[in-house]
Amino acid sequence: MERFEAARAVDLIERYRVNAVTAVTIMLQRIARLPGIETRDLSSLEVVLHGGAPLPHWLADWWIDRVGPTHFSVSYGSSENAGACVARGDEWLAHRGTVGRPVNTELRILDDHGVEVPAGTVGNIYMRRPGQTAPTYDYRGAATPSTRPDLFSWLGDMGSVDEEGYLYLADRRVDMIISGGVNIYPAEVEAALSDHPLVNDVVVVGRPDPEWGQRVHAVVELVTSAEGTVDTDELREHCRALLAGYKVPKSIELVAKLPRTTAGKIRRAQFTASSSAG
Repeated sequence: MERFEAARAVDLIERYRVNAVTAVTIMLQRIARLPGIETRDLSSLEVVLHGGAPLPHWLADWWIDRVGPTHFSVSYGSSENAGACVARGDEWLAHRGTVGRPVNTELRILDDHGVEVPAGTVGNIYMRRPGQTAPTYDYRGAATPSTRPDLFSWLGDMGSVDEEGYLYLADRRVDMIISGGVNIYPAEVEAALSDHPLVNDVVVVGRPDPEWGQRVHAVVELVTSAEGTVDTDELREHCRALLAGYKVPKSIELVAKLPRTTAGKIRRAQFTASSSAG
């Protein structure tokens, strides 16, 4: 396919008996939300590997149930090859929300002063390859992310590890919203909104607020059949059942289509400026 289309992807999986798929969150979500997907034949899939963005719990549950826990895996890594973490579906079920344990990778969670934080505490995710003697990457035309003298690299992501060494993503530091002095991670709010069966895509950003510094703003794309049947008040109520009150979007904007790249990425900066919202 020249670009991802969920319906065509399923057609091709059935026709060619595809046995391995690598996909980002939005791709897996659009397949899961396809009308009639319950009756489609995905039995050829031996490996479904997720990566590229935080994965909502409901979506991980859907795929694990559909293909089986040993055929679904989550991962975390980077094109900079600084390191990688992987967890199979059965591990994910035992450590809900994880993106895995390090594979051929050394992992540390450090605070802003470079001090390692305890298990369960969110900090900056630093990784390096065992035996590494030089940086694995260099940026051209942009500032190279933080690399320590010991060659541990930070690519802007924040997260924590549990007592068994499983990594949990919080979000990218640059995307974090600070409202009333409290840190809010957009990925958590996006996961709550995507849990609504009529939400097709969503991005959450911080907008300037004279009282709180920033407010939580959500831009939502509904599934086509839901247009006109779901309003922003219903979406906020849905969030209130899943999130602490201060994380519920103060404003929600409904759009016809969220622009994503062919890799499933979205440029948040274009949504941070003030505009009309519901």
